[in-house]
Amino acid sequence: MGLDSMPFRFREYEFGPWKSRELHIMPVDNFVVLYIPNKDKAIVTIIRVMFGGRDIEKQLKELRWNN
Repeated sequence: MGLDSMPFRFREYEFGPWKSRELHIMPVDNFVVLYIPNKDKAIVTIIRVMFGGRDIEKQLKELRWNN
């Protein structure tokens, strides 16, 4: 089962403004996929794919998200 059928099955990111945006983290091998599911529109927005060993919080602080 992938994001198309079960986008809410992966854990939510717990910190900062991303928690209120319902950012989820999906592990894939040595990487993580950061995404925001939208139940009303039935879409998933991929924010970033990165190596799982990186500092996720630091990487998210560098993102500019105008929403």
